[in-house]
Amino acid sequence: MVDEQPLDPAQGEPPVAPQAPEPPQPAVVPQDYPDVPIDDGSIVEPETLEDIADIKESWLYAMLSYISVLVLVPLLTRKDDPFVNYHIRQGLVILGGTIISLIVTIWFPRFGSLLFLLFLVVSVVGIVTTLQGRQWRIPGVGHIAERFKI
Repeated sequence: MVDEQPLDPAQGEPPVAPQAPEPPQPAVVPQDYPDVPIDDGSIVEPETLEDIADIKESWLYAMLSYISVLVLVPLLTRKDDPFVNYHIRQGLVILGGTIISLIVTIWFPRFGSLLFLLFLVVSVVGIVTTLQGRQWRIPGVGHIAERFKI
């Protein structure tokens, strides 16, 4: 015997299953700063083929921004490129934090070493995001970097 759903006497049809809620709408990036994500962890993807071509040309310079004093290379050569400029600002904040952590290591070796290790990990994360051609605002670093205009 086949189980049949009871019919709705008013309509003569089986009841309709409830629908899943609609997914949330993506956040909109403000027009004033199209290359800056809205909140920590958000990513701005390239929108046009020109943006993708620019990123393919400048990813190496963006990557150098996260390797200690090598941030000076893109700072002196490619700071007009929006993709590179975004990563230069974050790289400068990480470089400043690394220098501070080395100074702190003099008085508090364990704390300074942990702080240095943290900035090393953040640098690696920055390198990985540039290799993926993305602009990711690193939590804690991105808010400080946005205040700088290069």
